[in-house]
Amino acid sequence: MRTLPFVLLLVLATPASGQSFNIDFGPETSLPSSSHGAAGLPGAWNAIGVVTAFERVPLVGLDGLPTDARLYMFGGSNLSLLTVDEAATTGEDEALMDDMLIGPCDPVDVCIWVENLAPGDYEVITYGRTPGDPAWICPLRVDFATTGPVNVGGAWPGGHAETVTYARHEVTPTNQKIGLHSGTYGGYVQAGINGIQIRKVEPVSVGGPQAGTTAIRGIAPNPSAAAQVIDFVLASPATGGSLEILDASGRIVRREPLAGRSAGPHRVTWDGRDPDGRPVAAGLYFVRLHLPGRTSPPPARLASSGCADPRVASASARRPERSPRASPRCPNPRRGRAGDRATCWTRWGRRRRPAGRGPRRPVCLRPPRGAASNGAGRARSRSLRPG
Repeated sequence: MRTLPFVLLLVLATPASGQSFNIDFGPETSLPSSSHGAAGLPGAWNAIGVVTAFERVPLVGLDGLPTDARLYMFGGSNLSLLTVDEAATTGEDEALMDDMLIGPCDPVDVCIWVENLAPGDYEVITYGRTPGDPAWICPLRVDFATTGPVNVGGAWPGGHAETVTYARHEVTPTNQKIGLHSGTYGGYVQAGINGIQIRKVEPVSVGGPQAGTTAIRGIAPNPSAAAQVIDFVLASPATGGSLEILDASGRIVRREPLAGRSAGPHRVTWDGRDPDGRPVAAGLYFVRLHLPGRTSPPPARLASSGCADPRVASASARRPERSPRASPRCPNPRRGRAGDRATCWTRWGRRRRPAGRGPRRPVCLRPPRGAASNGAGRARSRSLRPG
């Protein structure tokens, strides 16, 4: 199996503020508490039910204070809330994941927009695990994100896991608006979203740090599909500690010892490999300075888009990808080829129409054996009953 090169973009998380939001689709009676961070940051949660198409709903930030941001949705005329008391989930996870905003994609998929955002870069975590039906797969995407659709679904793993309970995207909105989607336009299959976490992030300054501080200064080149240099400064000689690179789950994938390094500027080159020399998978990574007996500076985040071509990788940060909604179906449905954006691997057939049961609708069958499915295993789809 070919390993995809990585693209790194170093950013630091801003403190919880009015430009970061937690959203739970469901009634207020099942809202997570402000101490629950799920796969993102803890803070106040907005309870959102089914809203009239394009009606604006104000949002509060993680601090619970009102903001200028507004949420609105559209999904045809059939959006609804699915609530299932699943035995596997408990506590705060149950409050977030046991209800879901769903739609039949007939033909419009489940669409959510958050507008009036401050300019900058954002991390978007979209939860899309169907309660009560772990085999159901929801393709989640964010308009103009650095990565494409991600299939989400599976048995509850005991906690949040990427591609099982949520998908993570990076996006720089050009119109102060972020668009999120679940499902496929014209797919005629159920899709949904449990909740959303949006966090504004800021690039790391590459200027000189203040005197007497230990900090990561930056990464160059950034972004890149090749090895990158991490620049940092030590305020005093290091007798121990390390520079650590972690994956999104917090597992350390690379550690560079700092013992013996003098005070002042230093640099470490990471080639995207683990200590055994194996290339790491594409994904999100964090880099931090771990110093014993001292307060380490906040971790910097490394966002990987997994581009296969360095020429594509170098352009990915400045040229957003085309929204998959522009090509909702496979260009050659009779042969079941993948579409030009999403790896859909759908084959389109026709089912017999029972008398008086409404129009025919396309049926999304299983992907061909061995076909890629965006890291979520073999996707299983079922069609809605016509009528």
